Amino acid sequence: MRTRVAGFLLFLCLAPGLPACRKAAPQVMAQDTDAGLTRERMVRFDAAALERLGVRSDLVGSSSGTIAVEFPGTLEYAPNHYVEVGTLFEGRVTAVNVRVGDSVRKGQVLAVIAAPSLVNAQAEAISARAEAEVARAHFKRESALLAQLLTTAREAEVAREGLVRAEANFAGASAKLALVGLAPGQGTGRYGMADLTSPIAGVVVKRDAVVGAHINYDETPFVVADGSTLIAAFDVFEGDLELVKENANVLLRVDALPGKIFHGAVSALDPQLGTETRAVRARVRVANEQAVLRPGLFVRVTVESVIPVVADRLRVPVGAVQPMGGDEVVFVEQKPGVYEVRPVLVGHRYGQIVELMSGLVRGERIVTHGAFILRSELSRQ
Repeated sequence: MRTRVAGFLLFLCLAPGLPACRKAAPQVMAQDTDAGLTRERMVRFDAAALERLGVRSDLVGSSSGTIAVEFPGTLEYAPNHYVEVGTLFEGRVTAVNVRVGDSVRKGQVLAVIAAPSLVNAQAEAISARAEAEVARAHFKRESALLAQLLTTAREAEVAREGLVRAEANFAGASAKLALVGLAPGQGTGRYGMADLTSPIAGVVVKRDAVVGAHINYDETPFVVADGSTLIAAFDVFEGDLELVKENANVLLRVDALPGKIFHGAVSALDPQLGTETRAVRARVRVANEQAVLRPGLFVRVTVESVIPVVADRLRVPVGAVQPMGGDEVVFVEQKPGVYEVRPVLVGHRYGQIVELMSGLVRGERIVTHGAFILRSELSRQ
Protein backbone atom coordinates (compact mmCIF):
# COMPACT_ATOMS: atom_id res chain seq x y z
CA MET A 1 0.00 0.00 0.00
CA ARG A 2 2.85 2.36 0.88
CA THR A 3 4.41 1.72 -2.54
CA ARG A 4 1.12 2.47 -4.31
CA VAL A 5 0.69 5.76 -2.42
CA ALA A 6 4.26 6.81 -3.19
CA GLY A 7 3.71 5.91 -6.84
CA PHE A 8 0.50 7.91 -6.94
CA LEU A 9 2.16 10.95 -5.38
CA LEU A 10 5.04 10.59 -7.81
CA PHE A 11 2.55 10.50 -10.68
CA LEU A 12 0.95 13.69 -9.43
CA CYS A 13 4.34 15.38 -9.14
CA LEU A 14 5.25 14.30 -12.65
CA ALA A 15 1.96 15.46 -14.16
CA PRO A 16 2.60 18.46 -16.44
CA GLY A 17 1.47 21.84 -15.30
CA LEU A 18 1.33 21.12 -11.57
CA PRO A 19 3.31 23.56 -9.38
CA ALA A 20 4.61 20.74 -7.15
CA CYS A 21 5.92 19.03 -10.25
CA ARG A 22 7.84 22.04 -11.42
CA LYS A 23 9.38 22.47 -7.96
CA ALA A 24 10.30 18.80 -7.45
CA ALA A 25 11.84 18.28 -10.88
CA PRO A 26 15.60 17.66 -10.45
CA GLN A 27 18.21 20.02 -11.74
CA VAL A 28 21.29 18.12 -12.82
CA MET A 29 24.35 20.22 -12.03
CA ALA A 30 26.92 17.87 -13.61
CA GLN A 31 26.54 15.07 -16.12
CA ASP A 32 27.80 11.50 -16.08
CA THR A 33 29.41 9.63 -18.96
CA ASP A 34 28.01 6.62 -20.77
CA ALA A 35 30.60 4.35 -19.15
CA GLY A 36 29.21 5.05 -15.68
CA LEU A 37 29.35 7.71 -13.00
CA THR A 38 32.93 8.81 -13.37
CA ARG A 39 32.52 12.46 -12.33
CA GLU A 40 30.87 14.15 -9.42
CA ARG A 41 27.18 14.61 -10.09
CA MET A 42 24.93 16.95 -8.10
CA VAL A 43 21.16 17.07 -8.32
CA ARG A 44 18.74 19.49 -6.76
CA PHE A 45 15.15 18.83 -5.69
CA ASP A 46 12.53 20.89 -3.97
CA ALA A 47 12.95 19.97 -0.28
CA ALA A 48 9.27 20.47 0.61
CA ALA A 49 8.13 18.22 -2.22
CA LEU A 50 10.55 15.48 -1.16
CA GLU A 51 9.28 15.69 2.41
CA ARG A 52 5.73 15.17 1.19
CA LEU A 53 6.91 12.11 -0.76
CA GLY A 54 8.50 10.59 2.36
CA VAL A 55 12.13 11.02 1.31
CA ARG A 56 14.33 11.00 4.42
CA SER A 57 18.06 11.24 5.08
CA ASP A 58 20.09 9.74 7.95
CA LEU A 59 23.69 9.50 9.04
CA VAL A 60 25.68 6.70 7.44
CA GLY A 61 25.32 3.48 9.47
CA SER A 62 28.03 2.43 11.88
CA SER A 63 30.34 -0.55 11.60
CA SER A 64 28.84 -2.19 14.70
CA GLY A 65 28.98 -5.97 14.72
CA THR A 66 25.37 -6.35 15.91
CA ILE A 67 22.47 -5.98 13.49
CA ALA A 68 18.79 -6.81 13.68
CA VAL A 69 17.28 -8.57 10.67
CA GLU A 70 13.56 -9.12 10.21
CA PHE A 71 12.00 -12.17 8.53
CA PRO A 72 8.33 -12.81 7.70
CA GLY A 73 6.91 -16.05 9.03
CA THR A 74 3.79 -17.90 10.16
CA LEU A 75 2.67 -19.62 13.35
CA GLU A 76 2.25 -23.39 13.34
CA TYR A 77 1.43 -26.11 15.86
CA ALA A 78 4.47 -27.72 17.47
CA PRO A 79 4.91 -31.22 15.97
CA ASN A 80 4.96 -32.90 19.39
CA HIS A 81 1.68 -31.18 20.29
CA TYR A 82 -0.27 -32.15 17.18
CA VAL A 83 -1.76 -35.58 16.41
CA GLU A 84 -3.90 -36.97 13.63
CA VAL A 85 -6.24 -39.57 15.11
CA GLY A 86 -7.34 -42.44 12.89
CA THR A 87 -7.88 -46.19 12.84
CA LEU A 88 -5.82 -49.10 11.55
CA PHE A 89 -8.90 -50.92 10.33
CA GLU A 90 -12.06 -50.27 8.33
CA GLY A 91 -15.33 -49.68 10.12
CA ARG A 92 -18.46 -47.61 10.55
CA VAL A 93 -18.88 -44.79 13.05
CA THR A 94 -21.59 -45.57 15.60
CA ALA A 95 -21.02 -42.64 18.01
CA VAL A 96 -19.15 -39.33 18.06
CA ASN A 97 -18.52 -37.73 21.45
CA VAL A 98 -16.73 -34.43 20.61
CA ARG A 99 -17.04 -31.33 18.44
CA VAL A 100 -14.43 -28.98 16.96
CA GLY A 101 -13.18 -26.71 19.72
CA ASP A 102 -13.81 -29.17 22.56
CA SER A 103 -11.01 -29.71 25.08
CA VAL A 104 -10.16 -33.38 25.56
CA ARG A 105 -8.07 -35.39 28.01
CA LYS A 106 -5.43 -37.89 27.08
CA GLY A 107 -7.20 -41.20 26.51
CA GLN A 108 -10.67 -39.65 26.17
CA VAL A 109 -12.98 -41.48 23.77
CA LEU A 110 -13.61 -39.41 20.63
CA ALA A 111 -15.77 -41.90 18.75
CA VAL A 112 -16.90 -45.53 18.70
CA ILE A 113 -16.24 -47.64 15.62
CA ALA A 114 -18.00 -50.87 14.58
CA ALA A 115 -15.54 -53.10 12.75
CA PRO A 116 -16.60 -56.68 11.93
CA SER A 117 -13.01 -57.50 11.04
CA LEU A 118 -12.12 -57.18 14.73
CA VAL A 119 -14.49 -59.91 15.92
CA ASN A 120 -12.17 -62.87 15.28
CA ALA A 121 -9.11 -61.09 16.69
CA GLN A 122 -10.95 -60.07 19.86
CA ALA A 123 -12.46 -63.54 20.36
CA GLU A 124 -9.05 -65.17 19.84
CA ALA A 125 -7.47 -62.87 22.43
CA ILE A 126 -10.19 -63.58 25.01
CA SER A 127 -9.93 -67.35 24.43
CA ALA A 128 -6.13 -67.26 24.66
CA ARG A 129 -6.29 -65.32 27.93
CA ALA A 130 -8.69 -67.88 29.44
CA GLU A 131 -6.47 -70.80 28.34
CA ALA A 132 -3.43 -69.09 29.87
CA GLU A 133 -5.25 -68.65 33.20
CA VAL A 134 -6.29 -72.32 33.23
CA ALA A 135 -2.75 -73.46 32.35
CA ARG A 136 -1.31 -71.25 35.08
CA ALA A 137 -3.63 -72.72 37.71
CA HIS A 138 -2.87 -76.29 36.55
CA PHE A 139 0.88 -75.72 36.73
CA LYS A 140 0.54 -74.21 40.20
CA ARG A 141 -1.45 -77.23 41.38
CA GLU A 142 0.99 -79.74 39.90
CA SER A 143 3.93 -77.91 41.44
CA ALA A 144 2.26 -78.08 44.87
CA LEU A 145 1.52 -81.83 44.48
CA LEU A 146 5.10 -82.50 43.41
CA ALA A 147 6.37 -80.75 46.54
CA GLN A 148 4.25 -83.23 48.59
CA LEU A 149 5.41 -86.17 46.45
CA LEU A 150 1.79 -86.73 45.33
CA THR A 151 2.59 -86.51 41.61
CA THR A 152 5.47 -87.26 39.31
CA ALA A 153 8.05 -84.85 37.97
CA ARG A 154 6.87 -85.76 34.49
CA GLU A 155 3.33 -84.52 35.22
CA ALA A 156 4.68 -81.25 36.61
CA GLU A 157 6.87 -80.78 33.50
CA VAL A 158 3.87 -81.37 31.18
CA ALA A 159 1.92 -78.73 33.13
CA ARG A 160 4.79 -76.26 32.76
CA GLU A 161 4.97 -76.88 29.01
CA GLY A 162 1.24 -76.31 28.72
CA LEU A 163 1.56 -73.00 30.55
CA VAL A 164 4.36 -71.83 28.22
CA ARG A 165 2.26 -72.66 25.12
CA ALA A 166 -0.82 -70.93 26.51
CA GLU A 167 1.09 -67.78 27.39
CA ALA A 168 2.67 -67.73 23.92
CA ASN A 169 -0.75 -68.06 22.28
CA PHE A 170 -2.08 -65.20 24.43
CA ALA A 171 0.91 -63.00 23.53
CA GLY A 172 0.33 -63.66 19.81
CA ALA A 173 -3.39 -62.85 20.05
CA SER A 174 -2.60 -59.64 21.98
CA ALA A 175 -0.08 -58.63 19.33
CA LYS A 176 -2.75 -58.95 16.64
CA LEU A 177 -4.97 -56.54 18.54
CA ALA A 178 -2.06 -54.18 19.19
CA LEU A 179 -1.43 -53.98 15.43
CA VAL A 180 -4.85 -52.34 15.01
CA GLY A 181 -4.42 -50.13 18.07
CA LEU A 182 -6.43 -52.14 20.63
CA ALA A 183 -5.44 -53.42 24.05
CA PRO A 184 -6.04 -57.13 24.77
CA GLY A 185 -8.97 -56.39 27.09
CA GLN A 186 -10.56 -53.65 24.98
CA GLY A 187 -13.84 -54.65 23.46
CA THR A 188 -14.58 -57.43 25.95
CA GLY A 189 -18.34 -57.93 25.76
CA ARG A 190 -18.48 -55.67 22.68
CA TYR A 191 -17.22 -57.86 19.88
CA GLY A 192 -16.44 -55.87 16.75
CA MET A 193 -16.53 -52.52 18.58
CA ALA A 194 -13.56 -50.23 19.24
CA ASP A 195 -13.04 -46.87 20.95
CA LEU A 196 -11.13 -44.15 19.10
CA THR A 197 -9.23 -42.22 21.79
CA SER A 198 -7.04 -39.11 21.91
CA PRO A 199 -3.31 -39.78 22.42
CA ILE A 200 -2.75 -36.33 23.97
CA ALA A 201 -4.59 -33.66 25.95
CA GLY A 202 -5.58 -30.72 23.78
CA VAL A 203 -8.34 -29.26 21.63
CA VAL A 204 -10.18 -30.90 18.74
CA VAL A 205 -9.21 -28.79 15.71
CA LYS A 206 -10.65 -31.06 13.03
CA ARG A 207 -13.54 -33.54 12.96
CA ASP A 208 -14.57 -35.34 9.79
CA ALA A 209 -16.33 -38.25 11.50
CA VAL A 210 -20.15 -38.38 11.52
CA VAL A 211 -22.39 -41.14 12.78
CA GLY A 212 -23.00 -43.73 10.08
CA ALA A 213 -19.98 -42.79 7.98
CA HIS A 214 -17.59 -45.49 6.80
CA ILE A 215 -13.93 -44.83 7.50
CA ASN A 216 -10.81 -46.50 6.15
CA TYR A 217 -7.50 -47.12 7.86
CA ASP A 218 -5.84 -44.37 5.75
CA GLU A 219 -8.29 -41.61 6.76
CA THR A 220 -7.96 -39.02 9.54
CA PRO A 221 -11.35 -38.45 11.18
CA PHE A 222 -9.95 -36.29 14.02
CA VAL A 223 -7.06 -33.92 14.69
CA VAL A 224 -6.18 -32.95 18.27
CA ALA A 225 -3.63 -30.22 19.07
CA ASP A 226 -2.21 -28.54 22.14
CA GLY A 227 -1.69 -24.83 21.44
CA SER A 228 0.16 -24.01 24.67
CA THR A 229 3.38 -24.04 22.64
CA LEU A 230 3.52 -22.90 19.02
CA ILE A 231 6.21 -22.71 16.36
CA ALA A 232 7.05 -19.55 14.41
CA ALA A 233 8.46 -20.82 11.11
CA PHE A 234 10.30 -18.62 8.60
CA ASP A 235 12.61 -18.99 5.60
CA VAL A 236 16.27 -17.97 5.73
CA PHE A 237 17.77 -17.47 2.29
CA GLU A 238 21.34 -18.33 1.37
CA GLY A 239 22.69 -14.82 1.83
CA ASP A 240 21.30 -14.61 5.38
CA LEU A 241 22.33 -18.03 6.70
CA GLU A 242 25.24 -16.70 8.75
CA LEU A 243 22.85 -14.33 10.56
CA VAL A 244 20.59 -17.01 12.03
CA LYS A 245 22.00 -19.58 14.44
CA GLU A 246 20.36 -22.10 16.73
CA ASN A 247 19.51 -20.70 20.20
CA ALA A 248 19.67 -17.11 18.88
CA ASN A 249 17.24 -14.83 20.74
CA VAL A 250 14.42 -13.39 18.66
CA LEU A 251 11.51 -10.97 19.02
CA LEU A 252 8.17 -11.72 17.42
CA ARG A 253 5.51 -9.21 16.45
CA VAL A 254 2.05 -10.09 15.19
CA ASP A 255 0.18 -7.56 13.07
CA ALA A 256 -3.11 -8.87 14.50
CA LEU A 257 -1.90 -7.98 18.02
CA PRO A 258 -0.39 -4.48 17.74
CA GLY A 259 1.86 -3.43 20.60
CA LYS A 260 2.54 -6.97 21.82
CA ILE A 261 6.03 -8.46 21.63
CA PHE A 262 6.75 -12.14 22.17
CA HIS A 263 10.15 -13.57 23.01
CA GLY A 264 11.69 -16.82 21.89
CA ALA A 265 14.81 -18.50 20.56
CA VAL A 266 15.64 -20.34 17.36
CA SER A 267 15.04 -23.99 18.23
CA ALA A 268 15.88 -25.66 14.92
CA LEU A 269 17.22 -25.08 11.42
CA ASP A 270 16.58 -27.53 8.60
CA PRO A 271 19.77 -29.35 7.58
CA GLN A 272 19.37 -28.56 3.87
CA LEU A 273 18.04 -25.85 1.57
CA GLY A 274 14.70 -26.26 -0.13
CA THR A 275 15.17 -27.13 -3.79
CA GLU A 276 12.49 -24.65 -4.88
CA THR A 277 12.78 -21.90 -2.27
CA ARG A 278 16.60 -22.01 -1.98
CA ALA A 279 16.07 -21.28 1.69
CA VAL A 280 16.48 -23.03 5.03
CA ARG A 281 13.39 -23.33 7.22
CA ALA A 282 13.98 -21.97 10.73
CA ARG A 283 11.70 -22.53 13.72
CA VAL A 284 11.18 -20.65 16.98
CA ARG A 285 9.30 -22.13 19.95
CA VAL A 286 6.79 -19.63 21.34
CA ALA A 287 5.03 -20.01 24.70
CA ASN A 288 1.27 -19.50 24.37
CA GLU A 289 -0.22 -20.38 27.76
CA GLN A 290 -2.74 -17.53 27.52
CA ALA A 291 -3.90 -18.76 24.08
CA VAL A 292 -3.64 -15.29 22.52
CA LEU A 293 -1.78 -16.64 19.49
CA ARG A 294 -3.36 -18.80 16.82
CA PRO A 295 -1.74 -21.04 14.21
CA GLY A 296 -1.82 -19.46 10.77
CA LEU A 297 -1.17 -15.91 11.95
CA PHE A 298 1.56 -14.01 10.12
CA VAL A 299 4.46 -12.91 12.32
CA ARG A 300 7.52 -10.71 11.91
CA VAL A 301 10.59 -12.38 13.41
CA THR A 302 13.47 -10.08 14.37
CA VAL A 303 16.80 -11.83 14.89
CA GLU A 304 19.71 -10.01 16.51
CA SER A 305 22.93 -11.26 14.96
CA VAL A 306 26.59 -10.61 15.63
CA ILE A 307 28.63 -10.29 12.45
CA PRO A 308 32.36 -9.64 11.99
CA VAL A 309 33.38 -6.01 12.39
CA VAL A 310 35.51 -4.61 9.57
CA ALA A 311 36.98 -1.24 10.50
CA ASP A 312 36.90 0.34 7.02
CA ARG A 313 33.39 -0.82 6.07
CA LEU A 314 30.03 0.77 6.85
CA ARG A 315 26.54 -0.69 6.83
CA VAL A 316 23.45 1.02 5.43
CA PRO A 317 19.83 -0.01 4.74
CA VAL A 318 19.44 -1.95 1.52
CA GLY A 319 16.99 0.65 0.18
CA ALA A 320 19.64 3.37 0.33
CA VAL A 321 21.63 1.73 -2.48
CA GLN A 322 20.08 2.09 -5.94
CA PRO A 323 21.16 0.73 -9.36
CA MET A 324 21.87 3.40 -11.96
CA GLY A 325 23.71 3.19 -15.28
CA GLY A 326 25.55 -0.01 -14.42
CA ASP A 327 26.63 1.34 -11.01
CA GLU A 328 25.21 1.10 -7.53
CA VAL A 329 24.80 4.57 -6.06
CA VAL A 330 23.69 6.42 -2.96
CA PHE A 331 22.35 9.95 -2.65
CA VAL A 332 24.63 11.94 -0.32
CA GLU A 333 22.88 14.99 1.10
CA GLN A 334 24.94 18.18 0.82
CA LYS A 335 22.11 20.34 2.15
CA PRO A 336 18.31 19.98 2.15
CA GLY A 337 17.23 19.29 -1.42
CA VAL A 338 20.78 19.04 -2.82
CA TYR A 339 22.31 15.59 -3.28
CA GLU A 340 25.45 14.11 -4.74
CA VAL A 341 24.88 10.94 -6.74
CA ARG A 342 27.84 8.87 -5.60
CA PRO A 343 28.80 5.36 -6.74
CA VAL A 344 29.66 2.86 -3.99
CA LEU A 345 31.21 -0.57 -3.88
CA VAL A 346 28.87 -3.03 -2.17
CA GLY A 347 30.28 -5.93 -0.20
CA HIS A 348 28.22 -8.46 1.73
CA ARG A 349 24.44 -8.23 1.82
CA TYR A 350 22.72 -9.09 5.12
CA GLY A 351 19.02 -9.18 4.30
CA GLN A 352 17.89 -5.57 4.76
CA ILE A 353 21.43 -4.34 5.48
CA VAL A 354 24.28 -3.98 2.96
CA GLU A 355 27.96 -3.53 3.66
CA LEU A 356 29.81 -0.81 1.76
CA MET A 357 33.47 -1.40 0.99
CA SER A 358 34.12 2.10 -0.39
CA GLY A 359 32.41 5.30 -1.48
CA LEU A 360 31.21 6.73 1.85
CA VAL A 361 32.73 8.18 4.99
CA ARG A 362 31.22 7.83 8.42
CA GLY A 363 29.27 10.95 9.38
CA GLU A 364 27.91 11.71 5.92
CA ARG A 365 24.16 11.88 5.43
CA ILE A 366 22.51 9.73 2.78
CA VAL A 367 18.94 9.14 1.68
CA THR A 368 17.72 6.01 3.49
CA HIS A 369 13.99 6.23 2.78
CA GLY A 370 12.66 7.02 -0.68
CA ALA A 371 15.93 6.75 -2.58
CA PHE A 372 14.09 4.93 -5.35
CA ILE A 373 11.95 8.07 -5.86
CA LEU A 374 15.07 10.14 -6.55
CA ARG A 375 16.39 7.48 -8.89
CA SER A 376 13.04 7.38 -10.75
CA GLU A 377 13.07 11.17 -11.11
CA LEU A 378 16.59 11.16 -12.53
CA SER A 379 15.79 8.28 -14.90
CA ARG A 380 13.08 10.43 -16.51
CA GLN A 381 15.53 13.22 -17.36
